[in-house]
Amino acid sequence: MGIWVCGIATATLPIPFGGTQLSLVVSAVFWLIMIGATWLFGCLLGRPSRLLSTTITLALCVVLLNWCAAAPRAWFEVHRKAFEAGVHAMPPSGADRSRLPIALMWLTVDGDTEGEEAGSHIAWFFPQWEGMPDDAGGYFYSPDRSPDGLDMRGMICRAPIDLGSGWWMCGM
Repeated sequence: MGIWVCGIATATLPIPFGGTQLSLVVSAVFWLIMIGATWLFGCLLGRPSRLLSTTITLALCVVLLNWCAAAPRAWFEVHRKAFEAGVHAMPPSGADRSRLPIALMWLTVDGDTEGEEAGSHIAWFFPQWEGMPDDAGGYFYSPDRSPDGLDMRGMICRAPIDLGSGWWMCGM
């Protein structure tokens, strides 16, 4: 039960910070505390328990660390199919802001995407982090052209990185 609580906490604690470096630090500090606490608790139970519990915690850390901030391109590639499903779930006409289906809300920092006219298609923006008062960074689906110059919640996309098949990364 405790491991599940920790897994949920590590997945939700960095959400307000999205895919930023701060969220990576929050996630890493949390995991270092959990690894240390697991090792100390294991000391009370004996060497085999300490080894097993610390190994399990390390494995969870590897799986649940905020990889979007640590390796945004790799994180996107791992979840490319989910992002493609997110694009197909969007309305055909570009709404300023559209809510993702519940099962795909984790693809963005707030569960919303934004559509903007880009050529003959809509460019869909999947924000991975938001700043205050108004800027963001994330992934674009823009099959017709580069999203260079498009709005990212107040910040303009400059020098986007092509991820292939119409996908771009900007502000990450």
